[in-house]
Amino acid sequence: VDASKPIGILGQNNTISYSNGVDNTAGNPDDAGFRAGFAMDEGTGTFTMNTIQTISQDIEARFTNTANDINITNNNINGGGVNYAAPNVTGGTLNISGNTFDGTFGKKVNSFWIYGEDGYKCLGTHLNNDTPGTGNNQGGPDFMFSPVLRHGDRVRAGQLIGYVGDSGKATGPHLHFELHSSKGLRNPTRALQAATKVITPLSEIPRQDEKPDPMHERFEVVRRNWVAETGVFYGILYAKQFDTGRVLINTVPRFVTFKFPKELINLTDPAQWPKDRTASIYLAREGDNVRIVKVVPPVD
Repeated sequence: VDASKPIGILGQNNTISYSNGVDNTAGNPDDAGFRAGFAMDEGTGTFTMNTIQTISQDIEARFTNTANDINITNNNINGGGVNYAAPNVTGGTLNISGNTFDGTFGKKVNSFWIYGEDGYKCLGTHLNNDTPGTGNNQGGPDFMFSPVLRHGDRVRAGQLIGYVGDSGKATGPHLHFELHSSKGLRNPTRALQAATKVITPLSEIPRQDEKPDPMHERFEVVRRNWVAETGVFYGILYAKQFDTGRVLINTVPRFVTFKFPKELINLTDPAQWPKDRTASIYLAREGDNVRIVKVVPPVD
């Protein structure tokens, strides 16, 4: 069911499912262009007492700039849940209540969950899964998540979590955000409006007070490969710290390569370093040359 700018549409007592089969009449996969069980663009309506099972959004609704009301009640939604967008969310009211949700069919990948101490939890999905500059869907976790996160880590407001993308069934780069409580899926509008707005990620690194000497720099790097025979270290740059103490978090995945001097190779064993914690590499710039002066292993 797809309607553009409808007024008072009613979707009731329907069963909509995605069979992942083939449309034998058309000879084409039946997921061609499949966006949602219900997709309503800039309109008003009620969706109630439906059973919907999709791999994308069960119900997708977009507000317009003028007032409109959308009611999503008493549905059994088993796929991607409810997705809504708007140029101005305050243009109407959205009522989501009395629905049951079992997302085992439309389980989301390329996603993260954050669990709050107050019982709330949030989902973010459609993170980047492309190698930069391509649309190959082969980027892997290094192009999706912050390199210093592991399952169970405690995170803070403003911390870098991941990189925006268009994975899954997204039609363009964005973050799909959901807010949940013990009562189920919640309207996140007020929470988003009250959230602290940041331009750059939270600038915190381990041992932050151990800033580099004057005219030196400090790179916070997460190991990806180490060749002991040659002293070549390859990793992801998470942050830089300048001699003033200022920290700059890298907001796009960037890989760096260093060749450790012989006198440092025997002082530590990067092969044993965890791959989700940063080592500190202190550098001295001498004209066009860069010299490694100190390496501090990660704190696990």
